[in-house]
Amino acid sequence: MDAVSEKIARAKGRRKTSVTLDEGPLNEAKALGLNVSDVCNAALSQAVRTAARAQWIEDNREAFAAQAAWQEENPNPFAGFGDGPFAGAE
Repeated sequence: MDAVSEKIARAKGRRKTSVTLDEGPLNEAKALGLNVSDVCNAALSQAVRTAARAQWIEDNREAFAAQAAWQEENPNPFAGFGDGPFAGAE
């Protein structure tokens, strides 16, 4: 990457790094004209979102269990009110 390209990348909030990829898929990606950096960035972003969601669920597992227990002990007092005279009629 030349100095100008590096400055542009930094201005976009990007940073140069080194990644080791399998040769076969890399060659196929280049043959197809794919921007490998963009593909890697998209895959990394998705992996981060997935891991962050899993971590959030784990961090809040006790709160989810407490809420589920509370709902078991305190059923919805309005359950059944929305049924009306035409409930189930199709």
